Amino acid sequence: MAKLFHRRYKVFFGCWFMISFLMLYTAACGQAGQSNSVDRIASVEPEQLMQLDQSADSFYRLARNGDLEKAVVHLNQLRRHLEQLPMNGATSVEGKSEVLHSVIRAGKHIERVSPDLKAIQFSAAQIRLAIDSLTHPEAPMWISFEDDLKGDVEQLRVQIRDRNMEQAVTSFRKLNETFQMIRPAVYIQKEAWLVEKGNSFLVFFATELGKPSMNQSVFMHTLDEFELYLDELFGDSESTTTLPVTGSERPWLWSFGIGSFILAVLSYYAYQRIQYERKNGVPPRRGSPV
Repeated sequence: MAKLFHRRYKVFFGCWFMISFLMLYTAACGQAGQSNSVDRIASVEPEQLMQLDQSADSFYRLARNGDLEKAVVHLNQLRRHLEQLPMNGATSVEGKSEVLHSVIRAGKHIERVSPDLKAIQFSAAQIRLAIDSLTHPEAPMWISFEDDLKGDVEQLRVQIRDRNMEQAVTSFRKLNETFQMIRPAVYIQKEAWLVEKGNSFLVFFATELGKPSMNQSVFMHTLDEFELYLDELFGDSESTTTLPVTGSERPWLWSFGIGSFILAVLSYYAYQRIQYERKNGVPPRRGSPV
């Protein structure tokens, strides 16, 4: 009976020890994953970011001047730099995809038999803002468009109130164009759901303006909500940044794992000591349960 008890005792503490170890390992993996994300950001060489920024700026300037033959050279350089850049951790998956899609769209526009210069210049502006958002996260250029967007909203509000629908459509197109121009840059620094929230507002406005008759009060209320959304979008970037957060995401698991590990070690040590004293005929000390 005693041997069976000792065997079960060993099995019990062996399992306890392994569970505690696995909990510690799981919590530690979470910490390591966060550290690796930070390391990936730190591993991006300043020269890489400089080359990326220079290629984007050169492509933008050449496209703006209509020199597409030279512009496409810098666009291809930019695409190579983007593909080589370890962006995981520096931005979200959506952010990386938006930048690459902007580059691909620009290339398709240039490759057409009759290139659409305005479309190319628009894509060039998107790319320039997106790369700047990546290389200058502390003060990105897209932030400067807040006043433009809010000015467009105010114009749209006045025109809807006065039922000047023709001018309202023109103001909305300007508002939508500005938002779409900064969208890839916003994806770099903000959560995807926040960007898509803005797209949802714009889809609603476009749908309502396309109707023969619209509910003015509902439109005006939604316009007020959109202005609040812009306050959220251009607010403190630290609250919605995609950079990894320091500290453990599972502090309770870490603490419980440490406590269980220590308790398992101490209990196993006590069990081994009791076995040793019994085997060698050491008399139990005062207060000992055996």
